[in-house]
Parts: sequence; C-alpha cells; structure tokens
Amino acid sequence: MKNETMDNQQLSSFFDKGWLAGIIDGEGCLQLAKQKYKNRLHYRPQISISNCNPLVIEKIREICIRNGLSFYAITRLPKGKMKLTNYVVQISGLKRCLKWIEFLDGNLVGKQKQLEIMKRFVAYRLSIEPSYKKGFRSFGQKDEDFKSEMNRANALYRTERLNDYTLDKSKNDLMV
Repeated sequence: MKNETMDNQQLSSFFDKGWLAGIIDGEGCLQLAKQKYKNRLHYRPQISISNCNPLVIEKIREICIRNGLSFYAITRLPKGKMKLTNYVVQISGLKRCLKWIEFLDGNLVGKQKQLEIMKRFVAYRLSIEPSYKKGFRSFGQKDEDFKSEMNRANALYRTERLNDYTLDKSKNDLMV
C-alpha cells in the first residue's frame, strides 16, 4: 500500500518551496551585510523578506516551522514617512542561511543569481578554520569580491521607471 502521508509531506514541501521562493523573488532581499564583531569587520549572509501584510508573514512562519528553517521576526512600527507597520522575516548567519539556500536552491527565478553567490560565499567562509580556534577572522579581498559581486547582482534590475504593458488585442500581444 502506498504511503499517502509521505506523499502529502513531499507535496507540501514542494509547494512550500515554490511559495517561499515566489515571495523572496518579489519581496525578499539577499545580501552580504557588513557587521562589526570584536572590533573587526566582517560580512555575514542575510536573507530578509519584508511585507506590510501580517498574513503573509504568518504564512512564512508556518512554512519555516514545518520545514525546520530558522528565522527572526521583526515588527517595524510606522515612523516618519512610513505610514504602515512593516513586518520583516530575517535570516542571518552562515549555517542558518546555508539551510535556507539548500531549501530554496533552484526554485528562485529573479534572485537565483544572488542565491548562488551567497552559496559560494557561505561555502568559502565555512571552509575557513572556526573562529574559536584561531581568534575571530576579519574579511579579506575574497570577501570584498563576493560583496561586490552581490551588489552588482542586486543592482541589475533596479529601476526608477515602471513599464506599462498593455495588451494589443489586434495582435494578441503585449505592447510597451
């Protein structure tokens, strides 16, 4: 007899990956954030998802719990020009981000390149002897190269102008 529970778990994980990947592609950010620790600077990988709808954040939370993904949840109250409460799910650190990378790899579309850069950065940093054995290691040129590559990938599709795509019914095609 076929194990329907396992099939449902696999199906659930498949949909979870797709849903989470879509949210990250649209509302997420993958970056290498500069951090000062023990008077030394280093980069730490960071994945964040920001949204004003608490239902979206709750869905992300459910998926994380179901799939064993660690996260922090932050609520930013309206201040200054910001009119709405903003909710942020944030993942920081080499091992936490690695688990997310493994979960999402191949499912992102718009941010797959950033995920691949982060994956290489995490592998590089984890290959270095742990800080507790030799003291905390600050970043070097290779870290700077990863940061520059990530910045270029993140800047690639930033735009100030929205394109208006209108359907040309006579040609059954989009016109710009």
